[in-house]
Amino acid sequence: MSIGSKAVVAIAGRMLIPGALLLTACATHAPEPVVRTVEVKVPVPVQVKVPVKVPCAPRVAPKPRYADQDAAAQPDVFGQVRALMAGIEQRAKREQELEAAITSCGGKVR
Repeated sequence: MSIGSKAVVAIAGRMLIPGALLLTACATHAPEPVVRTVEVKVPVPVQVKVPVKVPCAPRVAPKPRYADQDAAAQPDVFGQVRALMAGIEQRAKREQELEAAITSCGGKVR
């Protein structure tokens, strides 16, 4: 072999290995991509209507002094009866007032 042919063989030998590697790299297949489905639970805002108790405080006049509380102090029976009748009337009106207050709060009157 001549010196020129030795140089060609040396260059070809050095080019052969990288060339073979390049050709084998092109011949291999790329790995298939892995596809995964992941379920992610995202909280969804929900509107909930909950009844809330609200304290009901109707304005009611304070308990009055009834006329029949002084019935014994009347001088005669007729005065006592008048005082008792007035007290009964006052209590009936007070009862109506309290029933109206209970009804306004959504309560039931028995």
